Amino acid sequence: MLFVSRLARAAALLGLACLCAACAPARPNAAPPPPLLEEIRTSPAVLRSVQDELIAAGNISADPARQGQVGAPAAGRLTEILVHAGQQVQAGQPLARLNSPDLTRARAAHQDALLRLQLAQRTLEQRRQLYRLGDTALRPVEEARNELSSATSELEISHSHQQLTRKKLERARDLYGHGIASQQELEEAEAAYEQSQSRVRQSQRQLEVARQHRRREERLAASGSLSAPRILEAENELALAREEVAHSAEILHDLGLDPDSQQDGLWLKASRAGTVVSSQASLGQAVTADQALFEILDPGRLWLWIYVHEQDQARVRLGQTVQVEVEALPGHRFTGHLSYLPPQVELPSRALRCRVVVDNPELLLKVGMAARVRLALSAPHQAVTIPPAALLGENRIFVGNGDKYEARQVILGLRRQDWIEVKQGLQPGEAVVTAGADLLGESR
Repeated sequence: MLFVSRLARAAALLGLACLCAACAPARPNAAPPPPLLEEIRTSPAVLRSVQDELIAAGNISADPARQGQVGAPAAGRLTEILVHAGQQVQAGQPLARLNSPDLTRARAAHQDALLRLQLAQRTLEQRRQLYRLGDTALRPVEEARNELSSATSELEISHSHQQLTRKKLERARDLYGHGIASQQELEEAEAAYEQSQSRVRQSQRQLEVARQHRRREERLAASGSLSAPRILEAENELALAREEVAHSAEILHDLGLDPDSQQDGLWLKASRAGTVVSSQASLGQAVTADQALFEILDPGRLWLWIYVHEQDQARVRLGQTVQVEVEALPGHRFTGHLSYLPPQVELPSRALRCRVVVDNPELLLKVGMAARVRLALSAPHQAVTIPPAALLGENRIFVGNGDKYEARQVILGLRRQDWIEVKQGLQPGEAVVTAGADLLGESR
């Protein structure tokens, strides 16, 4: 071989030089010739535990199932702010208080429905009672009494509506005095209160008319009777009243209001436990029904998207445990698992975009961090390894110590940044050349 002939020629030249030096007269100040192989360095082959693994990189992102937004269910104005970005919150914790005309109207409609339900119940009970008595002389009287009862209920409804509008007016005046409500909102509240007063006066007149009618019928003692159709009519009215109450209660529930509560305004509450990562709410702010005010994230479990090459997809499996490392936290390892393997590869890279779910119990990982994932593809095994500097070409190395070196063809296996596995052709402890191998190549 070429490198063997070069080494033989170098040895012959070295021998000739030594012979000439022995025959020549000694010179006391002459320096000895430098050896040709003094820059050769070796390192022993090491037996270590190795494992075939796949390394992929990606960025940490939030788990959408652990994110939540809080907004206003209706247009209104924020009158209190309790939390800000960066704070930890629990599920159901109040975040801000919303005052809204839509909420006030929904509460008023529910109260009206409850009053109509009470009236329908009383009317049905009265008609059933008269039907059981069978007194034919009571029909005009009972009709007059029902008219009086309706007028009384209408007056109660009018008073209830008047109280609601008065509270709204007082609240509007207070907000206007603090610069939160506008002049238009104050004027609208005043107009609504005046309308409610007019309704009360009208109801009072109707009540007086009904009282006179009842007294007249009682004096005349006109006869009449309740029939089954009249009872059926009252039952239908009661069913409709119940349906109206249920419908108005459902509207309050959708708005986040308690049907049994009389408290003004609505507390906007956290949809889940976590950290408030952003807040768009400010005191006195006018908001709309489709506006997100708070964003909450639970970082106890995060996502990591990685790419697996097409040729490696057969070696990974759903649910496989992985190790995650981040550059920002050297020395820390986090456990995760493959939670999603897509049914198709992405073009033109022809790689699989896989999802890793990472547990983050100590909240050390942050969204946006760069991460490296290690997926074990085989069980650990003992193998002979050499430094990468010992490899010449594809599979050739130099083995030896001192002035005796030999070239070997080896079969390689796994490769890492600081070692290469030798499957065949080398024993543990044998010295391999890691520096100066070019000298051996030139001298042989």
